[in-house]
Amino acid sequence: MSRDDAVAAELSSLYRGGTHYLPRAASSLATVSQQVSASSRLDRSAFTPPPAPESIWGGAISDLLTDPTPYGQVYPHYVVLRDTIQGLFATSSTHLTMTGEALCRVAQWYAEEDELTREMIAEVDEDIEQVDRAGPAYPPGTGPESAEWSDEYVADEFEVAS
Repeated sequence: MSRDDAVAAELSSLYRGGTHYLPRAASSLATVSQQVSASSRLDRSAFTPPPAPESIWGGAISDLLTDPTPYGQVYPHYVVLRDTIQGLFATSSTHLTMTGEALCRVAQWYAEEDELTREMIAEVDEDIEQVDRAGPAYPPGTGPESAEWSDEYVADEFEVAS
């Protein structure tokens, strides 16, 4: 393989990563970010103390389940942690998308001047179209979209047993 062939192959790999792999990874991270954000729907059921905690635990943790918020002292720290994690997933998704776009622009810019790179990028585009027409690489119901929050877990449906 000549040096030009190797460069064209590397550029087509960058293009494939930018058009296919990085956007899919970014999409997965965006889905996880949405799921972490949606977990706030469960806050009421997760942080509302059961009735009369003193009678259940002898008052040992009742102070943790009272002020400064209706959800207890741990809740504000949990919200900061959850929101930080959600933000990291969202930011990572955005950065992967931007990186993929940049890789594509580099490969396309180079392809404007180099016939071999242009041909290899066209092959990558054709391969990606075939994969997209074939559908997902995992059985239905087992991919990332199967992990979305179900409406059955809405916080209002949870009640603490008394």
